Amino acid sequence: MFTKLKNLFKKDKEQDDNLGYISYNLLDTGEIEVKINLRDLDDDSIEKFARLFARVTTLSLSGYTIELTKELFMQIDEEKYIDMMLIAAKECDRIIEENEGQITADDEYIKPSEMFNE
Repeated sequence: MFTKLKNLFKKDKEQDDNLGYISYNLLDTGEIEVKINLRDLDDDSIEKFARLFARVTTLSLSGYTIELTKELFMQIDEEKYIDMMLIAAKECDRIIEENEGQITADDEYIKPSEMFNE
């Protein structure tokens, strides 16, 4: 379901003013593509990227993302927003059922070694 692309040092012409990013893109196939880019590995960049990484891997940005999504849909079609939320709720239920009983203490966090060994 997830396609991962890691471009730690690749410099995008469109992204010249960005220090780094983590982006999620929905492909026509329904797969989710994850792109990660960090311009350099100096201490300041690592510290800033770590803050972004912490926010993306926790619920910190969820409220903001939900509100932006709601605003976008509501500007265009309120009924489509309701349809999307119902589908999202069903998908959340499916994910919970799929993962039920599979979570162990070791799964509750990402080990630093897992970030580099893929």
